[in-house]
Amino acid sequence: MSFNKGLTKLNDVKFNNVFNNKKIEAILVYLESEFESNNLFVRNIIHHGEFMRCLGNSIKMNNTVVKNYNTCEEDDSECLEIQKEYINNPETVLLRVEDKHIINVDNLNLNNIYFNTMLIYGYKSYINIEKMNLINGHFINGVVSCSDLFPLRNGNVVIKNSTISNVYSNNGPVVQVTSLSKLYEENEIIFDHVNIYNSKAEWYGGVVYSTSIYTNDIVLFNDCTFKNTTGKYGKVCHAYNRESEPKISNKEEILRDQGHSAFSTNPTGLMVDEEKYGKITILSGDILKDDIRFISLESDVSDLEISDLFFYKIGINDTKNTYIFGQTNGYCWEDSCMASNVRRKYHEFNDSIAYVEVNILECNTSSYKYQDRDNINLKSWVYYILY
Repeated sequence: MSFNKGLTKLNDVKFNNVFNNKKIEAILVYLESEFESNNLFVRNIIHHGEFMRCLGNSIKMNNTVVKNYNTCEEDDSECLEIQKEYINNPETVLLRVEDKHIINVDNLNLNNIYFNTMLIYGYKSYINIEKMNLINGHFINGVVSCSDLFPLRNGNVVIKNSTISNVYSNNGPVVQVTSLSKLYEENEIIFDHVNIYNSKAEWYGGVVYSTSIYTNDIVLFNDCTFKNTTGKYGKVCHAYNRESEPKISNKEEILRDQGHSAFSTNPTGLMVDEEKYGKITILSGDILKDDIRFISLESDVSDLEISDLFFYKIGINDTKNTYIFGQTNGYCWEDSCMASNVRRKYHEFNDSIAYVEVNILECNTSSYKYQDRDNINLKSWVYYILY
């Protein structure tokens, strides 16, 4: 259905039991056209691509119900394969608006829906949603995804006085900000008085997943409720670091109610376990027999897969007068780091160096004598007995 000029209205219209295997918009508002709908009912739809796309002036929607969108029976393997193909396409969304155009939605009810993400919103575009009730949603990239990869999602989204419940994604079921090369003008995502219940991430961020340093400038949760939101890392939010978290007006209240497990980040620093170590003293050439434990701050990585482990390397400041023998590479487990023979590429994080002081003593020459035992032109010692 395509409209390219003038004002088009749909009142009391139902779309039931529709299957579409071509990637195309169900409703396209084009060129100089405007579109308004009242009491639009959509049920039992399998659709590849956008349901509604705005390339014209504006779209207004009032009292819209979408139920059973891209859903399948659990034992219908053929349908499940189609569903997987469709929702992994980043253009399989409910609403799409291109640059500088507007979509206004009032009273939107969504139940049992499967999308890549719910919205595509181009540069300087606006999507305003008032009184949305979303129940049972499955998303690849969250309800709202922000990215400057194609298709662009770097405009403006405002969701007010709404409820989002029982939504699922691998990471960040409500918001994902993962690929932004810069901060864009007029790029905001605002949740205002939104209740979020039973939001589940398989891995990172029960509500929000952010790997962008710009998230704090873009995403705002104002006076929102978070109840029974879960994720392995961050029940509410997992971010690259603290500066990459969204603004949340009641964050302190969330921390009081849910504790620090509500928010997680990548490791942000290393420190020596000061309760166990002061200054370590050894003789030249001696072996450090006890492990030195470093703590990786703000992170417990005990549930990570092998490909996600954090690695480190031990070094010394005084390379002229000292030398390290033995294992210098290691990895972090739970909240600390220990030695292991592991090598691979790595990415540094802030404050990724910690220090422990080692005092190397001169030998007692009445019982020891110096040798260049390791042939590196540095002193070591051996114990000897005088006869």
